[in-house]
Amino acid sequence: MEAQNPGKILVALDGSPSALQVVRYLGGLTPLKNRGVVLFSVFEGVPDYYREITRSLSFHSSPAASNAWEAGQKVIIEEELENARRILIENDFAEGNITIKLRKKHKGTAQDILEEAMGGYSLVAAGRKGKNRVEELIFGSVTAKLISRLTHASILMVGKKEVPNSGLVLLDCLEGSGRIADFALEYLPGSAVEEITLMHVIKGGGRFTDTGGGEEYFLREVKARVTDYLGEIKARFEGAGFPGGKINIEVIEGAESRAGSIISHARREGYGTLVLGRKSEADRSEFSMGEVSGKVVQMSKGAAVFIVR
Repeated sequence: MEAQNPGKILVALDGSPSALQVVRYLGGLTPLKNRGVVLFSVFEGVPDYYREITRSLSFHSSPAASNAWEAGQKVIIEEELENARRILIENDFAEGNITIKLRKKHKGTAQDILEEAMGGYSLVAAGRKGKNRVEELIFGSVTAKLISRLTHASILMVGKKEVPNSGLVLLDCLEGSGRIADFALEYLPGSAVEEITLMHVIKGGGRFTDTGGGEEYFLREVKARVTDYLGEIKARFEGAGFPGGKINIEVIEGAESRAGSIISHARREGYGTLVLGRKSEADRSEFSMGEVSGKVVQMSKGAAVFIVR
């Protein structure tokens, strides 16, 4: 497999409406304009389900028919890749830094993308749902596999609706927040972001029978320390050129659901971008996707979501 330079961006395109929205969203991220971008698509050829039908009905299509099908599909995908390249160039991405790769499916669409992603990419971008409407019922079969298996690079997901670069939410107040902040400062355009919320949700609490009890005191102390730490993160954003008036700190306590609180806040405030870690600092599970992150991903329809490795 050919090596990629660190820092390159892999954009997986499949002909779905959300695929080109990914490209349009990337086009608005000015810090990435000098990055190398690979527009990648897996060419299926004659679909597996069609081959299964011909086998079950005991007939075989002619090689000419199969070749014509594959040629037609390839032309469609090549046009999409060229459209994606044009969008990036129109947004001032350097033409010489954009590479197009079209490969015939080998092990499966998700697996082929994962193998390409092993080539040293820092970000893999894809649509939330694929072009197959049946697969959309399970959150986009390929997208779900990428999220669960791709652990060495960050991920960007965008839906089929246009997403403004209007805001971002950071969660995890400890080491994870610093990692997420590093990512946001590197990838997001300070001048274009209308508002930023540095958020942490403290689950539980808020229902005390002993008003002088230790739990209430403990939560107050936790909230104060979390707020102070997020204040340090805010200062980092200000030092990087983000106007302080655009940056909010939100610490929510007593929430029944951390993921639900994050999504509710994002929807209420009209935020178009969420940035979260793959796992919270407290998540010790063996799964690659943390419980809170996984729920946010499932619930965040209409938003662009970065999952920071």
